[in-house]
Amino acid sequence: MGERALSLVQYGLENPAAHGGAVAATRMALKVVEPIKPDRVPSFPEEDFGARAKSLRSWIGQHMVSDTLTFEEAYFEMLPFVFSCGLKGAIVPVANGIAFDWTFNPLMRAINAPDSFTLEKADDVVNYECSYGMFERINIKGTINQGGEVSAVTVTGDFFAQEWDIAAPTALVPITTWPINAKLATLDIDALWTNLGTTPMTATLRAFDIDILTGLHPKMLGSAVKTFDIHAEGIIHVTSAFTFEGNALASTEYGHFLTQTDRVYELTITNPASPVASVLKIDTFGRWKEVIPFADNDRGNNLFTLVHESMLDPLDYAATPDMHEVFVTTSIGAV
Repeated sequence: MGERALSLVQYGLENPAAHGGAVAATRMALKVVEPIKPDRVPSFPEEDFGARAKSLRSWIGQHMVSDTLTFEEAYFEMLPFVFSCGLKGAIVPVANGIAFDWTFNPLMRAINAPDSFTLEKADDVVNYECSYGMFERINIKGTINQGGEVSAVTVTGDFFAQEWDIAAPTALVPITTWPINAKLATLDIDALWTNLGTTPMTATLRAFDIDILTGLHPKMLGSAVKTFDIHAEGIIHVTSAFTFEGNALASTEYGHFLTQTDRVYELTITNPASPVASVLKIDTFGRWKEVIPFADNDRGNNLFTLVHESMLDPLDYAATPDMHEVFVTTSIGAV
């Protein structure tokens, strides 16, 4: 009987020239093992065949995994995996002493060639794997709790893959990780990319919820297999929700919403306790879609809620980046 205590999730990057070619896992994911959703939908045709039954047969036409990986208490070392298989692939990190700096700056007018992954879910009895995995949606959210409890950042990736198979497990050991703490998040908001990170929202940020649609999607084409054949890249879009303390800085952003002024934000989360001073930095250009003063209150303190929609920077159209970029500093130099 399989034991929950011996269950695990693992992943490995596939050869970019052979998406869908399953590989042995190279990293263990520190997370809860989620249920495996069905990767195929059988049809039971309701037909007439001289009996009091609906169906006499069933069949399956296609296989495709559509699932989610959620890191409830995310850590910096899992970020290169998610962004490599969602935003931009073949990233070579820059060594900086004992640290490694990863830059994910997806191109808006060219191919980004994201990596694909093989995912394993196993316990002490069974092991399942799916290949040609890619993230179609990445969500990063955190709330700065007010009672002294942990303010974990949760990272969720909605992904597609070809199909679940039974395969031998890979023997791995966990690596050292450093948590992403929402309490250590800072936010800067400016009008221009050139000024990015120069205007801090001091004593203002309460919560953030950044939702990235990567534009990646599978394509089912006529072929000799029931799985999808290739993937394609579509529109990248970022919707970011924030909760602000109801102060003068929040009121200023309400004014920018009213006039539809360009706003580029930089959300930075650090962990200075880690040996490499781990960093997650997210930059997004756009404008406020919605700003609601007095949206809520906490112990008598008024709160604003704000929703930021990404858009191409018209002043930076020919450059890179021109809408969205992510920087990660970790202790690992390979996904």
